[in-house]
Amino acid sequence: MDAIDIATNEQERELSRALTYRKPEPPKQSTGRCWNCKEPVEQGRRWCDKQCMTEWEQLHDRNR
Repeated sequence: MDAIDIATNEQERELSRALTYRKPEPPKQSTGRCWNCKEPVEQGRRWCDKQCMTEWEQLHDRNR
């Protein structure tokens, strides 16, 4: 294993670590329903409140 291989492996480990701590990306489009509890929401919103947004993020963090 040469210096380039070592550097590549280190870079891959760092990228993997960074992706572990990244927040999940929310859906891009609103459907008129909360993405967490499925209750109706105003047009353009994805969640009905902060609690639902947090729960959705936590659920998707576990599924990574």
